[in-house]
Amino acid sequence: MEADLPLDAMLQFSFEFITVLLPDGKITYQSPSSELYLGYSPDEMIGTGIGDYIESCEYGCDPGAWESALAQACGPLHFEAIFRHAQGFPVFVECYTYLDTSQPERRLILHGRDVGEVKTLGSLLRERDHELARSDAELKALIIQHVSELEAGKRRVESILNNSSDAIILATPEGRICQTNASFDQLFGYLPDQMYDQPLILTIVPEQWRAFSSALRAATERGQRSRLDVQACRINGDNFDADVAIAPLPHDPDAGIVVSLRDISERKQMENALRENERRFRGLFESSNDAVFIISLDHIILAANPRAVDLLGYPIEEIVGSPARRFTITEEGESEERLLALQLSGTVPIYERRFRRANGEIRHTEINIAIISDAGGTPLHIQSIVHDITARKLIENELRQSLAREQELGILRARFVSIVSHEFRTPLATIQTTSDALRYYWDKMNPEQIEARFNKIEAQIKHMVMLLEDVLTFGQVQSNTLTAKRTPINLDEFCQVVLDDLRGINAASAVMYECSDPAVEVLADKKLLRQIITNLVTNARKYSPNGSPVHVRLSQTGTAAVIEFADQGIGIPEEDQTHLFEAFHRASNTGHISGTGLGLAITKHAVELHNGTIAVKSAVGVGSTFTITLPIKTIQGIDP
Repeated sequence: MEADLPLDAMLQFSFEFITVLLPDGKITYQSPSSELYLGYSPDEMIGTGIGDYIESCEYGCDPGAWESALAQACGPLHFEAIFRHAQGFPVFVECYTYLDTSQPERRLILHGRDVGEVKTLGSLLRERDHELARSDAELKALIIQHVSELEAGKRRVESILNNSSDAIILATPEGRICQTNASFDQLFGYLPDQMYDQPLILTIVPEQWRAFSSALRAATERGQRSRLDVQACRINGDNFDADVAIAPLPHDPDAGIVVSLRDISERKQMENALRENERRFRGLFESSNDAVFIISLDHIILAANPRAVDLLGYPIEEIVGSPARRFTITEEGESEERLLALQLSGTVPIYERRFRRANGEIRHTEINIAIISDAGGTPLHIQSIVHDITARKLIENELRQSLAREQELGILRARFVSIVSHEFRTPLATIQTTSDALRYYWDKMNPEQIEARFNKIEAQIKHMVMLLEDVLTFGQVQSNTLTAKRTPINLDEFCQVVLDDLRGINAASAVMYECSDPAVEVLADKKLLRQIITNLVTNARKYSPNGSPVHVRLSQTGTAAVIEFADQGIGIPEEDQTHLFEAFHRASNTGHISGTGLGLAITKHAVELHNGTIAVKSAVGVGSTFTITLPIKTIQGIDP
């Protein structure tokens, strides 16, 4: 049937397309908007069968089946079908079909609407729900595993306590016994729990109650660990020598203390065994994988093991006797005096500190310190165990950088899709509108008007080609696959050819070219060099008043060729100039002037591939000058 031209123009950009079919499926009318969805023009589709464009449908591809279904339903049909686009990909379409009996010949009228985006969003939502369910299951499994590990840890602690060969006593902060292990009962001759709520001091002979009480106060009041030799007494009155270790329970200073007691009656008669133990301790000190320092209370290094020498890179003679602060980097807000005060109070956990080696290299470490005290609890010196974590820090930094890069790529991807889709939409709409005008008003135009519209379409196509080239080049830049295949080029001749092409695209804006050295040659990639010149001239035109000339000047300075691109446009604000060559960055004064923000980023990368430089001088309201320097070709044909 014949379409009403005003109605057809309104249907061109409708969210639906309309198809009129004969009962045999032959298309008698196709709205213009179908080309936006299916890629076929109405002229291509009229006279063909609807089955040629449908891949699947719940009623099949035969319109006779639709007519039968309509007759049974006594009303319009609502269903989904998959159409095949002219370029081969599927298009999901929501269809409404009804029977038109207003004409002598029955016809089926189909309204179609693209629901591909809705399908995609639904799929994404389902994937997200599945991911949330999976994460929930993993979290529950981790909680169960953590609880199991805590219970296992508790059982291990209880097993260690009950199977330890040392007598172990847990006491309240007031010094009353609340729990003992089997070794205590066996060593002292008590029944289980017989000493519950009794003063801990009753296990020691009265002559040593004062020294023992002082150690208990050091643990409960100052959180200090103490170790001393005492005379312990059994239930039957026998005394024996005991080595006692007293320490506050970790994490909660109000929870009480733990006392470990060992019978050392034979130790005083075993001097050889003591010397062996001393040798064993020295071996552990010397062979430890961590650096170990013994430091005085005024922070002078008294001893260091071989691993400490490796860590600092100084000879042992230079380390021992030096202040500890000589080799460390004190963090802001922290002093050695403050650390010492915390150390003496027993409140310093494992902390991190940086060391500077003899060669200036910085090493990151974790430090675990302990105060070594005498039998009376008086601090003697500091034991510092230093674990080198430089490699771990490097890995953590790489992970942070990787995460930051991933987040940056996500932001770039989103900005890329948004900007490029917007930039392509405008020329496509211009081409569509101009082609429609040619299609429907061809006979009402004179040759000049027709030629002008064809020129407009050609200009928009060239603009899209330039956009595509920028997009493809930027993709190569991001993947580090962009390379320069350089060949000898006469720069003057090359510039004239490129500028002549650009003048043909936009004759309204003049490009003035000057060359002071026509013989200058460079080694360059022709495609990239063309893109550099094109991007800079196009930018100068875009941000300059209509008819304002763009000046391109070629000269030679020493061993470099210099190309200047000067305009009298809107200029670039000073605060934007530092970010000017970053991808997707656009100056704050560009307003509604279109652009992707890729051109200058690509230009800078392309210039650097030629071992060149790019610089800009600009002032708002005055104009901008971009300067490119490229190494000239030497006699041997190699860049200097």
